[in-house]
Amino acid sequence: AAIERELHNLKALINSRPDLGQSSASATFDPSVITFEEINAELEKKGKATHKTNVKKTLTHQSDEGALDKPITDVSNSPEANPTLGWSLRTMTTGVEKLREPETATSTPVGTTGPSASAAVGFANSGFGNSQLTPSKRPWLFVAAAGSVIVLGLVFGVFLTTQFTKSLINTPPANIVTAPNTSAENPLPPKEVKPTPPKGMVHVPGGTFTMGRNDGEIEERPAHTVTVQEFYMDVNEVTNQEYADFVQATGRKPPKPNWKGDTILPGKENFPVVGVDWEDANAYAKWAKKRLPTEEEWEFAARGNDKRKHPWGDEWSTRDANVNRDSLRAVGEFPCNSLFKICDLGGNAWEWTADSFEAYPDGALPKLFDRKTNLKTLRGSDYGAQKTYATAICRFGLAATGASDYSTAGFRCVANVTK
Repeated sequence: AAIERELHNLKALINSRPDLGQSSASATFDPSVITFEEINAELEKKGKATHKTNVKKTLTHQSDEGALDKPITDVSNSPEANPTLGWSLRTMTTGVEKLREPETATSTPVGTTGPSASAAVGFANSGFGNSQLTPSKRPWLFVAAAGSVIVLGLVFGVFLTTQFTKSLINTPPANIVTAPNTSAENPLPPKEVKPTPPKGMVHVPGGTFTMGRNDGEIEERPAHTVTVQEFYMDVNEVTNQEYADFVQATGRKPPKPNWKGDTILPGKENFPVVGVDWEDANAYAKWAKKRLPTEEEWEFAARGNDKRKHPWGDEWSTRDANVNRDSLRAVGEFPCNSLFKICDLGGNAWEWTADSFEAYPDGALPKLFDRKTNLKTLRGSDYGAQKTYATAICRFGLAATGASDYSTAGFRCVANVTK
């Protein structure tokens, strides 16, 4: 069908270009009909013909005068392999493009190795390319074949489009450098996110540190390694004003120092509350939704993990703590220069902890505490202590309740860090 269409176009072009029907060569063919046999016979005369293949099919073609049924021998040689036979095949399949090419010095002379233009005119006029002739007696085969080709083309096109889209999605742009994944070999440390402490508290990250010392008092020995988890701690010791809110809310008995009945003495609102036993301090901590610190937490907050002797460092400094003086001072009056910026961890008022007063592992307590029970641990010393006791390591035991004097005992609270 394709050959017939091309021949029909060739015939129309030749009819519109009379000059194509003439040749300077004298060799011409009958313009009415031309067949493969006649072409091959002409070529054999010039010694250019090659072997022929068996007849594979018969094509029905018609001239202007009538129908002629002649067998046409198919040639197995390709145009590239056999230029002589290929000239005829290319003329039929390529159509007018070959006839439009101008003759050059290197082109084959007409009438020497192939048919002349007149022969092409005759071949076109033979009716082989007549569009009025049905090219096939089975048009449904052509329709089915064409439909199959179209469907296969669509499927293949969709497949290529899908693969191309996946390639675009999975392939980063050329100007973007993708960092190699080294997480398995060299994992990056997680970014530290510090929790936000409640008002009036600071975050203590926790860690492993050396608790106690080997060259101190007997109750401070021996030095040993302890690990604490992170927690929040009050920046200041609990004040009289804060404790007054607790007294008013719970009806608990107010302390005596710096109070007159259930009223705070003027100017003493921001002083640390003292005169409270362990039960008072523990009750306040629960009311405030906090708790008393453990001994380990308190010492870590005051000492850190660098084995410092005082909250501010190893050297004694009278300006950094209310120690060896004659009275309490307001909270925060002295520099908050401990490792975690917590105030008054040395001096001012003793601070209750949650733990009982006991000897360290493999340690002992002074004879002073023999046969005494219900002891709780106090930390930090008070305003009247001498500097040898105003350390971040000093510890003292006092009865949780029923003691004769709690006048210098105060406290501060801690809270757990919730994720």
